[in-house]
Order: sequence, then structure tokens, then C-alpha cells
Amino acid sequence: MRQHLLIATLILLGANDSAHAADRVPNEAKAAVKKVHAASATRDLSTLRGLMLSEFTWSFGGDANASQAIEYWQEHPEALRALAHATQSACELRSSYVQCPKGAGKGYRAGFKLTVDGWRMAYFVAGD
Repeated sequence: MRQHLLIATLILLGANDSAHAADRVPNEAKAAVKKVHAASATRDLSTLRGLMLSEFTWSFGGDANASQAIEYWQEHPEALRALAHATQSACELRSSYVQCPKGAGKGYRAGFKLTVDGWRMAYFVAGD
């Protein structure tokens, strides 16, 4: 009986731990997400570019360059709206990066990585 109680307690602790994963997102990462959200919502591409890694993945077609993404977003404002939407909700810590929104699955999602210059957006993609 004691073993069952111990196992149940460990399971509950594990569930509680994952339920609070968003709480473990570093404050600096949350601040970067907030800046990306504001820049994408106002279509401030200059500010947005400064928040991105140069090696930025925005398409699974081999496109991995922040300048290309900015050029594309200039012509396709719906992508900026999707980015603003993805960064308005809670994010989650996933091993070495932060992803927004939490539980995005194959939907639009933005990923942030810690660099020597602070947290930067590393990707914005949809699909798999």
C-alpha cells in the first residue's frame, strides 16, 4: 500500500511540475517574447530584425536567414499577424529554448534561444 501511495505522489508531483513549465520560462526570455509581440503587432520590422538570430528558420524549404524572413514579411503581413498571435499567449520552456505559444503542436510557433547577446528569436514556423 505504501508503494502505491509513493508512486501516486510521484506521479502527482511530475504532473504538477509540467503544469508549471511556463512558470520556469526565464524572465529575460519573457521580455524578449513581449518585444517580438509588440514589434510584430505594430509591423516594426527594424526592431523585429534586431530580436532575431541571423540564422533564422522561417520555412522548411531551406530558408534559414533573418533578412529573407523580413523581406517575406514585408510582402505578407498575415505572417506578422500570425507571429503577433503566437507570442501573445503563454510560452513553454523546452530543453534549451523557449517556444510560443505553449502546446503549439504543428501550428505557428516561435522559438527563442539564449545567446551571448541575450534571448533572440531563432525560428517562426508552422507545420512539421
